[in-house]
Amino acid sequence: MLGVGVGVEVGVSNEEEAERLVESDLASRSRRVMLEPMEEKLHAAVASAAAARKVLVDGGFRGGFLLHGWNGTAWPLLTAAIEAGCDIRMGLEDTLTLPDGRVTSGNGELVALAREYLRGDGKLTGPTRPGN
Repeated sequence: MLGVGVGVEVGVSNEEEAERLVESDLASRSRRVMLEPMEEKLHAAVASAAAARKVLVDGGFRGGFLLHGWNGTAWPLLTAAIEAGCDIRMGLEDTLTLPDGRVTSGNGELVALAREYLRGDGKLTGPTRPGN
């Protein structure tokens, strides 16, 4: 892909993977790194993503970052991504539930709510606020 000019996005789950990416020199040729921590506890997922991002930045990576979580960390990491200036993603691949625990009706609902988070600087706004 790099040979034909296609921008590459690579994904890392933790600090060790970020270190391997920097050592491989692929980081410097990548357009964006997707930080996708696998930890299920929020504080561990945030710490893992921050450590990986630091390794990449310290290693000279100057591209963009996308941060996303899985299941219980999906919505809190979406907020963390917005606060950190990272790109975001949200969909059924990430979670089947809304922030208030209800099962989503589908990707459209998840994406619409993620857009609300963006408009509210990482805070849920409008009629879809949990409890409404």
